[in-house]
Amino acid sequence: MLCAAVLRGGGRARAPRLPVESTTSASSGGGRRAAHAALALSDMPTPRGLPVVGTSLALLWAGSAPRLHEYVDMRHRQLGPVFRDRIGPVSAVFVADPVEMRRTFGLEGKHPMHVLPEPWILYNQLYGCKRGLFFMDGEDWLHMRRVLNRLMLKPDQADVFAAPCRYIADSLVCKWKSSNAGVVENLEEQLYKWSLDTMIAVMAGSNYKMHCNKWNAIVQHLPANIHKIFLESGRMSLISAKYARACHLPVWKRFVNTVDISLSTARTLVLEMIASCSSSSDGLLSEMLNTGVSEEDIIKVVADFIIAAGDTTALSLQWTLYLLAKNLEVQENIANEICEETNVMQSALLKGVVREALRLYPVAPFLTRIMPESCVIGGYELPPFELVLLSLYTSGRDTVNFPEPEKFWPERWLRNTSNGSYKAVTNPHASMPFAMGARSCIGKKLAETQMIMTVASILKEFKIELLNVGDIEMVLRLVAVPSKPIQIRLTPRHK
Repeated sequence: MLCAAVLRGGGRARAPRLPVESTTSASSGGGRRAAHAALALSDMPTPRGLPVVGTSLALLWAGSAPRLHEYVDMRHRQLGPVFRDRIGPVSAVFVADPVEMRRTFGLEGKHPMHVLPEPWILYNQLYGCKRGLFFMDGEDWLHMRRVLNRLMLKPDQADVFAAPCRYIADSLVCKWKSSNAGVVENLEEQLYKWSLDTMIAVMAGSNYKMHCNKWNAIVQHLPANIHKIFLESGRMSLISAKYARACHLPVWKRFVNTVDISLSTARTLVLEMIASCSSSSDGLLSEMLNTGVSEEDIIKVVADFIIAAGDTTALSLQWTLYLLAKNLEVQENIANEICEETNVMQSALLKGVVREALRLYPVAPFLTRIMPESCVIGGYELPPFELVLLSLYTSGRDTVNFPEPEKFWPERWLRNTSNGSYKAVTNPHASMPFAMGARSCIGKKLAETQMIMTVASILKEFKIELLNVGDIEMVLRLVAVPSKPIQIRLTPRHK
C-alpha cells in the first residue's frame, strides 16, 4: 500500500544515507548467516546506482512507481533475499526471506513504526487532522489497539461478523441477478460499494436494515471519493507532496478536496450511526461505545475504518473473482464443494481461495517497519531506525516457498491428514497479507469473513466468465490494482 510513501520518503522514515555498492549476490531463499557474526550494513548487497538519485533511473526504466514490485522482484533475483537500495531520497532494506520477514516482526518493538504516504501526513499536519488507528503511534496507538483487539480479534469474532457479511453478500447477488445480459458493469465501483456497505452493517448490527436507506443516502458518493484518494496519492509517488502544494499543482488541490469530502462524509455517517444506537444495539459500534473510549476517538477510528474498507477488501475480492473466472476448472470444483457445505466459514477450500488470491495479488505488496533498535536481519547488522520493506510480491511467487508459484491453486493450502502440513506450501510465512505481530491488520477477521461469504454467495448462484482478452497485470496506485478494468459475465447456475 505504501509504495508512494517509500518513493517519497513518507512519514517517520529517517534521513537517507548513500548506499555502498556491493557485487555480493545471494540465491533465493538464502542470505541468512545466523551461524556467523553479523556483517556490517555496508556489506549488504546493493545495486549499482548514481549519486543523489540512487537507482531511480533503473526504476523509471522498469516502468516507474506502478512497477515498483517488479523492479524489486528483479533486484531480489539479482542480489538475493536481502538487499539494500536507494530509490530517490529513500534508503531501505528489502527482505523476501520468510524467516527474516518473521524475524522483522519479532524485532518491531512495543510501538511498531511503519511508513505512511507523504500526502496523507502532510494533509493531517496542515489541517490539524487527528486520524484513527492507522495514523496513531506510541501509547495512544497501544491503548486503542488493545481495545480494538478485544473487539475485533477475539476467537469467535468471525461468527459475530458472519450475519452482516452474509446479508450484504446476498444483497449484492440479488442485484447482480437483475444485471443486463449477466455482464457486471463497473465491477470496481460496485465492489467499493459492497465493501463500504459491509463495514457499515458490521458497525450497526441489527440496526442496519432499519436505517440503511438513510445511511446510504449519506455515503452515496463516498466510494468514488475514496477511490480518488488513492488515485491522487499514487500520482504524487515520484514528486513531493510538499512541492505539489507549494507549486499549487492541480493534483494536490484534487487530493485535498477529495480527503475533505471523504472525512466529512465519514464523520457525518458515524454521528448518525451513534445517534441510532440504543441499549439493545448489537453492532460493533455499540460495543466500542461501551468500552469507555471517548466518543471523539471512536468517531476518528470508525471513520478511518469506513474509508479503509472502501479500497483494500474491494480490490482483494476483485482479484479473487478474476482468478476464479480465469480458472474455470478450479471455479467448478469450489462451487461443487460449497453446495454441500452447510457452514461456508468452515470450508478449508474457500479459505484457500482467499489465501491464494492474496498470495498472488497482495493489496499491499510491501510491508514497512522502522526498526526501533540495532538488530540483525539476514545476517547483517542494521542500525536503529533503519527502514525495512518486506517484499510480499516476491516471497509469494518464489518457487522455494510455493511449488508452481504462478499457478492459482487453492488446494495448496489444504492440510495433509498425516502430519498437518500444507499440501503445497513450503513456508506459509512467505505470504502474510495481513502482516503479523502487534501492528498486524486489525480488520483481518472481518476481511476474511466478508470475502469467504461473498465468494460463496456468488458461486452458489453464478458461473463467472472472464471477458477480458489477454492477461491483466498488477500495477501499484499506493495499493495493487488491475492494469485495466476487470470485466466478467455471470451465468445463473440454476435455471
